Amino acid sequence: GTKFEIQPDGLPSARKLVYYTGSSFRSRHLLLHLSSSHQVYLSLQPALKHLRQLEESKGPINYEFKCLTQQHAV
Repeated sequence: GTKFEIQPDGLPSARKLVYYTGSSFRSRHLLLHLSSSHQVYLSLQPALKHLRQLEESKGPINYEFKCLTQQHAV
């Protein structure tokens, strides 16, 4: 198997992530997936921050849930 480690900059080594895969191809694929997922996460942060600020400025939101059922003729 292949082992690779990811350690964030500026954080203690206890935050290190260790991955094991069956081949170097799978390791590269996993690393690409993790990298692209992280980029999506980072790109969404400004929008999420804006939504949180909107929710806080409007106060608590009351949600109403309804259960809709379909009745069949017998």
